[in-house]
Amino acid sequence: MQKDFVRDANPKPLYKVGSLKSIPEYVRDYTIPTPESLENLSSAAFADKENKLHPIHEKAATILSAVYLHGTGKAVSKEMDNVKAAAAIFGTSKDLEQILADLTQETEKSASAVEVPQTAYAITVEFEEGKQASYYPISNEVQVRDSAVALNNHLLTGKIPSDWVYTSAVNIVKAANAFNMSTHDIPSRIRRIGIERLVDIEHAKEAAALRQYDGVDAEGVKLYEDLVKVAEEDPDNIPECIKLWSDLDMSHGVKYANTFTPEEAFYAGERLDRLEKLAGETVIVKDVMVPLNSFIRLDETTVKTFFRKEAALTISEALTLAAVNPADATQTIAALDEENQTELLKLLIKA
Repeated sequence: MQKDFVRDANPKPLYKVGSLKSIPEYVRDYTIPTPESLENLSSAAFADKENKLHPIHEKAATILSAVYLHGTGKAVSKEMDNVKAAAAIFGTSKDLEQILADLTQETEKSASAVEVPQTAYAITVEFEEGKQASYYPISNEVQVRDSAVALNNHLLTGKIPSDWVYTSAVNIVKAANAFNMSTHDIPSRIRRIGIERLVDIEHAKEAAALRQYDGVDAEGVKLYEDLVKVAEEDPDNIPECIKLWSDLDMSHGVKYANTFTPEEAFYAGERLDRLEKLAGETVIVKDVMVPLNSFIRLDETTVKTFFRKEAALTISEALTLAAVNPADATQTIAALDEENQTELLKLLIKA
C-alpha cells in the first residue's frame, strides 16, 4: 500500500521537522489532516495525482509532503516537482528550498556519524582480471531503503544469484540496524534473509523434500537430499553444498519469486544476534546456561572449600573473567573435567 505523510501511521521523515530551525511557524502550528478529510479533493490537490497521494492543497501540507518525499528517497521525482510547483503558487518556494537543503545536510551528517558495516555498498564482487564492482549503496537511510527495494526486485526477477542476495541482504540489514531504521523500512523477505542465523540441517532436509513442489522430479529431489547428508556429515562442506544446491536450482529452472533460496534452506536456525546477547548474559556450565548474575554471586571462599586447588583456581579465574566477558568465562569453565563441572553446577543451583 502506497503512503504519504497523512496515511503513514509512523511517518518517520516528519520526525526531523522539530529539529530543523528552518521550519516556519505555519508548519509547526499545522494540524495534520485525516485521510477522510482529503477524500473529496480533486487529483490536482496531490503531488501524485494518479494515486491521490502527497497533498499540496495548503502551504503547510505542501511543505510536509516535501519532507516526506525527501525522507522516503524521492527527493528527485515527478512528485517533488509538483510539490515545488505548488510551493511557487503559495509563495513559499524559499522556505521549501531552505528546508530541503537542511534535510540534505542532516542526512549527510547522519551518514558520516554512523559506522556502516563493512563498506558503503552491500556487496562487492570480484570478476576476472582483478576487476571489481560494488552494488546496493548503504551509506545513509535513503540508500539503505532504496537498495533493499532494488535487491528484493532483483531476487524476484532472478537477475542476480542467490549468494549475492544473501550477502547483500545481510549487509543491508546490518546497515538498517546501525541507522535504527524501522523493520518496516525494508521489504520483509530481504529482512528475513538478512538476519544471520545458524545452519539448521533438519530444516534443510525438509527444504530438500519440498523441491518436489517446485517442479523437480524424484531423481532430482534425491540429489538435493544427498547434498544435505554431505553437509550433515561434514559441516565444513556447508558453503560448498549451498553452492551446489544453487547449481541444481539453476539446472531445474527453479525461480525464487515463489520459493526459498538455498541460503534460506540452510540458514534457518537460531538468530546469531540473540545468541550473542545470550552469550553476554550467561555462563555455560556443562551445557547449562547459568545467568551471569547467579554465576558471579558465587563466593570464592566457597569455591576453595568445595574444590581442589587446581579446579578452584580455574573457577576463580572464570569468576574474574565473567565480569568482563562471560564468553571467556564459559571457555575457561569448559577446561574443567566433567566431574568438576557437575559439582560446580550443583553448587550454583544451591547458591
